[in-house]
Amino acid sequence: MEVLAKKGREENAWIYLARFRNSREHLVEFVDSVEPGIPREKKWCINISTQFGCPVNCRLCDAGGSFNGNLTAEELLAQVKYVLGTRNFMRTEKLKVHYARMGEPLLNPSLIASLLELPEICRPNTPMACVATTAPAGSYQQLVKLAEIKDKIYRAGKFQLQFSVNSTDEGVRDYLMPVKKMSLQELAEFGERFWDKSDRKINLNFALARNIPVEPEVVGKLFNPEKFLIKVTPVNPTRNAEINGLESMVGFEGKPDLEIAAKFRELGFEVIVSIGAKEEIDIGSNCGQYVKMWNTVNC
Repeated sequence: MEVLAKKGREENAWIYLARFRNSREHLVEFVDSVEPGIPREKKWCINISTQFGCPVNCRLCDAGGSFNGNLTAEELLAQVKYVLGTRNFMRTEKLKVHYARMGEPLLNPSLIASLLELPEICRPNTPMACVATTAPAGSYQQLVKLAEIKDKIYRAGKFQLQFSVNSTDEGVRDYLMPVKKMSLQELAEFGERFWDKSDRKINLNFALARNIPVEPEVVGKLFNPEKFLIKVTPVNPTRNAEINGLESMVGFEGKPDLEIAAKFRELGFEVIVSIGAKEEIDIGSNCGQYVKMWNTVNC
């Protein structure tokens, strides 16, 4: 792996652009970040790419548009090793490794092998592994394997699964995330089998866009609040979101309109409102933006 560039701020996030296989078709980005006001010694997040580009082409995200294959397990872990190495593998109370940058993790067969090796390379820290997915229809067996690994290696809340939902209308979900995927009913049924009482709740993520239907009552009928929580995020200001006219319902400054969050809470759901620091938005740290910018400048 050759790191070509980085940008950001120490108090928020550093985003790295790297090249694998000595090829401009094999570019990825990965992130070293903290929550504002919380030092890395307390909580540290590393966000890695799983594919070169992305075959899903979500209308909210800049990672799509081209797809040049999967990273190997070694290439996945190289991103983690690099970030840890920049700080001499220092100790932190909470190390979160998030498979949520460029690519759909469940479409990469090397995901499982990397999760098996991750705890060893993170020493002296014990990582919490997080996988964010659109849950493509053909990836059910990958989810089953994730459940097995969770129960074997990442017990007692050391694993987090996040489903990108974004709308409660299946047709709109297909528009936003144009890949054949598990339905809401199928996600709910899988979660019932996946979740154990010692686990973190499964995240149902909604990037709230204006005029995109999200009906809490639909979620309440399908999902058990004891096993699922709701995560509300803004629509990040990516080029694709702008092209597709997807305007965020949640602001990056001031108090967002959380009426919908209140409705979810009334149904018994825990709700997390996750809004990145404005500084992260200013440096263009959203998924796929750095690679797209690099390719534009260096074409």
